[in-house]
Amino acid sequence: MRCDYINEAMTEQREKFSPFLSMIISGGQTGVDRAALDTALAFGLHIGGWSPKNRKAEDGSVPARYPMLETDSDKYPPRTAKNIKDSDATLIFKTNNSSKGTALTETICLQLGKDHFISETGLSPNQKLSDKKAQLLADEITSWLLQVRPSILNVAGSRESACRGIARNTEKVLEQVFKNLKKYIISDKPVWPPAKKKEPSLFDFLREDDQYILLKARNEDLDAIMSFDELTFKTVTDHFPRRNYKHLINSPTSRFYLLKDSDNEIKGLIIGLLRNFKIPSGRIYKIAVHPDLKGLGKGGELLEFMEDVFRKEKMLKSFAEVRESNMPSRRMFEKKGYELIKPLPIYYGNLEKKLELEDGVKYMKLL
Repeated sequence: MRCDYINEAMTEQREKFSPFLSMIISGGQTGVDRAALDTALAFGLHIGGWSPKNRKAEDGSVPARYPMLETDSDKYPPRTAKNIKDSDATLIFKTNNSSKGTALTETICLQLGKDHFISETGLSPNQKLSDKKAQLLADEITSWLLQVRPSILNVAGSRESACRGIARNTEKVLEQVFKNLKKYIISDKPVWPPAKKKEPSLFDFLREDDQYILLKARNEDLDAIMSFDELTFKTVTDHFPRRNYKHLINSPTSRFYLLKDSDNEIKGLIIGLLRNFKIPSGRIYKIAVHPDLKGLGKGGELLEFMEDVFRKEKMLKSFAEVRESNMPSRRMFEKKGYELIKPLPIYYGNLEKKLELEDGVKYMKLL
């Protein structure tokens, strides 16, 4: 037993001091992204990453010296998501005026349960990072990297136009980080991008689109959800109180997703409920899209996504209830294969106050 214990301890020590870092990836944008790639090259690390279609960047296109792969979309969120998913950890450089895109990076890391570290630079545009501050940030990052030991590190942060001088300051910090980690750098190139799973999990909580990303709702989204509720639901009785949304976010039997754009703003939501009675069934509890997206089919896409979630949860049927007068929603459900199964007399409104009383209808679809 003692020999086994000693061998295990020696193995742990070898692993602790063995090299691990081999590749740096980013989105290829100006600012933090390119600073990370340039610094990595200078230290002999392999580089890469996902960029938007046609290598889109704010200054035209990502320079050819960076070996990027292109997504099918010319929007930024899909490449942000791919770089997070196809790396072992993400380092985020945050400034005093970081963009909503930087916030989205953190959100996706949290949703996917991916290791990430936020380096709070405290910088404003055209502000130079002091040597002391750069060393402090580098030491913090180094300590984190030695804990998570990523082979492939994704680096993200502000573009140059959002914070002038951020590229220079990023290079200053990363140069010290890579000096600290010099003995931990591996010369062998890793397999990248990693092979696709045969069955991608719906519970990655992320689905890519040409411009939008679907994410699981969190408590931190409540303020934005309430604003979206006021914008999209016109009748008083269709509005939900904050406590209802909070319950649905945290309930083990609800599935609550938000459609967000590249500015991390809510453009749609869908809530499904799971019911394991005699016949396991899902219910489309609430679905809405931003007025700007009306008529573009986003509601139908949200519906199809929730049906996929229900199937993954082994639900056999999907139910939906809508106002009898809500013809756009009724047409959407019927187009997606839902059958009208029964009327719901005086189903909507406040019966006590006789407010907005209206009949409803119930739909069902076999999954």
